[in-house]
Amino acid sequence: MKLLPVIRSYVQRPLVRPWALAGPVLVLILCLPMLRPLRQPDSAKWGDEEQMIASTVQALVEQHSLAIDKSVFSANPIAVEHEGHRYSPYPPMVAVVLVPIYWVLLRQGLDYSGNLIFVHYLLILIGMALPTAMCVAMTYRLGRMFELRRPLRVGLGIATVAATGLITYGVVMNRHAPAAALLLAAVTCISHLIVTDHPYRDLLMSALAGFLAALAATVDPPAIALGTLLCLVLLAMRWNAATRIGAVALFLIGGAPVILLNIVLLHSIGIPLQAVFSAPQPRGMPSLVLPTIATSNIDTATPSEFDDDRDAEPAPSAIQAIWARVAEVIGRILEGAVGGHGLLSHFPILVMGVLGGILALHRNWTAATKALAAVTLFAGILLVVAFSLQEPVTGMSYGTPWFVATAPALLLWAGVWLKRQHRPQSWVMAGSVLAISVIVSLVGMTDPTPRKGYRAYSFAEASMHIISPPVVSPTTQPTIP
Repeated sequence: MKLLPVIRSYVQRPLVRPWALAGPVLVLILCLPMLRPLRQPDSAKWGDEEQMIASTVQALVEQHSLAIDKSVFSANPIAVEHEGHRYSPYPPMVAVVLVPIYWVLLRQGLDYSGNLIFVHYLLILIGMALPTAMCVAMTYRLGRMFELRRPLRVGLGIATVAATGLITYGVVMNRHAPAAALLLAAVTCISHLIVTDHPYRDLLMSALAGFLAALAATVDPPAIALGTLLCLVLLAMRWNAATRIGAVALFLIGGAPVILLNIVLLHSIGIPLQAVFSAPQPRGMPSLVLPTIATSNIDTATPSEFDDDRDAEPAPSAIQAIWARVAEVIGRILEGAVGGHGLLSHFPILVMGVLGGILALHRNWTAATKALAAVTLFAGILLVVAFSLQEPVTGMSYGTPWFVATAPALLLWAGVWLKRQHRPQSWVMAGSVLAISVIVSLVGMTDPTPRKGYRAYSFAEASMHIISPPVVSPTTQPTIP
């Protein structure tokens, strides 16, 4: 008899939650007409990364190999040679994630060789656009952490996708969109453990969080910063020491198979593990090597060097060389912040996420919530520093692709700022930076991964392509390898 009240209460619950569905539906409405095959059916104009991922997916399902010799884009010159076969130079795990989708399509008689445009459209829709929309739903769920009203939670969810560049990469095949969804899913698992009343029953959720974080890190290597630090949040839970240690162990156990699989795949194609952190440059884009100052060693100088009567410019001292190196690093940090692919020059709304994370550290939140905010901020700092130390290139994809996976998790903490009372001037300023970030993201959807990358300020270049599109010959037909 006790079963009837349970069934009655379940039936009476609302089956559709309009507020929870509003954000994902809006994102899909924006993404569907902008998917790459609809906008650019000529496959010859697709980016190198997109072609390489598609080739690897086809090779894994049809040839059961990572070698793309018999794939649609095997002739792409960016492919690497290893033991007589050609392989994609990008991390293979993103192709592994897309394999089940292509396997189902192949069983329905659809493949890249005969239905290139339609198959590519479905892969982007299911593997990129849907995870992007799911990020809105996960942020809506995470908004409960800040006790926000439903409209604010919907707005926060849309902002984490439409104002961080994630929606920009939800319309092409790439590594960043699925990595962002996986990383935010791991954060959702950790958030569930923070508020659960049954830690022993839900402890396996930490293994799921480790699996998702490891998968995000192997799909898009910059995600390793936040994905690794998430295990530290488990140590701040209000559990006994044995339970906290067990949760961390489960987190590591959940991620270990993914890491091992990634290492095996990279070794099989001859790509060093450290090489995945430096993605291949767009075709035709050489490295921008900055001038360096070399220090002189007077002990190794030959006498003839001192007998030269010509006026030679004195070599810089060690102090001058150190200051030159410091100036170079500072310049790269500024470039990463406000340069042509800078965070703040494209998505200034991220400042609200940083401000919210700092506020969370000073309010009466639980220790685990503060730890989650701290590791998110620290991961963002690590990524900015790591990007600043890399050799700059003259062409990149749109915006800041190295920060796309972490940006939604960082902007999530703007919910702390939304919970507080503010003056009208503060709301106007926040609305202004939000509008700028959304406009930049939407403009980038037109072509986030062009063939030769963006040489200068990517928003300005993409805007000019919209205003003055390149002239296309009417006789040009879509290229299907």
